[in-house]
Amino acid sequence: MTDPILAPDGRSWAFNPAALATAINDRRRELKISRREVVRRAGAGTPSTLTRLDEGRHISVDVFLRLLLWLGCTDIRPFLAATPAPAEEATDA
Repeated sequence: MTDPILAPDGRSWAFNPAALATAINDRRRELKISRREVVRRAGAGTPSTLTRLDEGRHISVDVFLRLLLWLGCTDIRPFLAATPAPAEEATDA
């Protein structure tokens, strides 16, 4: 797993592949298209890209952005997991 990204407010952020996989699968079902068609329309590689997300694995930033654009999403926060910083770290600022 990659190191979390620390935000100015003391929380740590990490990519949440499951959240992106859920959004893609929901939209795919709504459009009644295949996984292959999703990646073709998004220009996001192969269907194995979606398998990696389903398995909780990371994808490249380029593919992440292409999938966000396909979803019509400009806010990445739904696809990040935030955790509060430990109390001693949060008060050191």
